[in-house]
Amino acid sequence: MAVKVLALDFDGVIWNTQRESYHVSQIVWEEMFGRRALCSEQTFLSGRWLARAGEEFALIMLLAEEMRKKEPGRESFDLSSFSLSEFTRRAEENGGLLSSFGKNLADMRIKMRESDLRRWLGWQNIYAGIKDAVDSARARGIGIAVCTTKDKSSAEALLDTVGLKLPIWGKECSLDKRITLQKLIAGFQAEASEVLFVDDLLNNLLHVRPLGTNLAMASWGYNVEASRREARRLGIEVLNSPREIVGLLS
Repeated sequence: MAVKVLALDFDGVIWNTQRESYHVSQIVWEEMFGRRALCSEQTFLSGRWLARAGEEFALIMLLAEEMRKKEPGRESFDLSSFSLSEFTRRAEENGGLLSSFGKNLADMRIKMRESDLRRWLGWQNIYAGIKDAVDSARARGIGIAVCTTKDKSSAEALLDTVGLKLPIWGKECSLDKRITLQKLIAGFQAEASEVLFVDDLLNNLLHVRPLGTNLAMASWGYNVEASRREARRLGIEVLNSPREIVGLLS
């Protein structure tokens, strides 16, 4: 593929934010409801692949609470095989809660960056090999940008800690990644066919597929084996490590 622009998702592709997502979500839940959610970290992480944006972390916690009420003696549950279509349906049903939670989550991240930065950073890290992949792409003259549903200021703050400067199209553009990616493509004055978009969630990749961009799934992110198998069946490249991104840029 003749790639002129490399568009990378942030959470699950550039940055490992699983633990941060859980801990900050619990803080937000406690502020909203006066107590921590009945959701263990193990349960949350098993369902992280379901969430397309931070606001949907609230639904993972809501599902965990429902399961805990049905089985009060059990602390953790496995959401790795939960129905994605059912999750999407429930997200639509709980749109008000998710919207409020998402706004509070973004605000809390800003608050933690300003008042408790060390603690916030301790919950997350860049994936090994990403900086090398970015450097290799730049050496080939390829434009690089971030396409994410994360707020731009959080992504910028995290990249700054490792000395990376990348243009970011974040949730301020849209929570719809197809729209965000369209704006990114226009910003580079590129054709969709000249862009490689790397995301870790199959649902996101399928959603942007009609644009005609080249697609790849980051297996090191928040996905499960069933999603990886389906991606391969649909002709989407599944990458085993960040260094494999460079192999698609010829």
